[in-house]
Amino acid sequence: MTNGSYSANIPLKDGISDESYASVFRPIISSIMQFYNPSAIVLQCGADSLAGDRLGVFNLSSKGHAACIEFVKSFNRPLIVLGGGGYSIRNVPRAWCYETSLLLNHELSEGA
Repeated sequence: MTNGSYSANIPLKDGISDESYASVFRPIISSIMQFYNPSAIVLQCGADSLAGDRLGVFNLSSKGHAACIEFVKSFNRPLIVLGGGGYSIRNVPRAWCYETSLLLNHELSEGA
């Protein structure tokens, strides 16, 4: 019996948008899910990919970032979601609060 962990690191261009990111994320995650068929998923979600981050170079919105979590959630596997990265005091708590609400099936309004 093999007991291992796996990760995928995909280089992306600076300034990537929600749409471009999703066009890469979805097929890669789908392929990974099909190939490995994991019994559980640990998803590390760096908020430094959000637009306006002081150190990050991507241009994702909170909704675009959260859409990736929703996609992984759609595989209906036990899921641990971890925060990480994010260097804007305004972006990080809002993104993680919104994403936590989606994980709990209680979507918050935009102004919350």
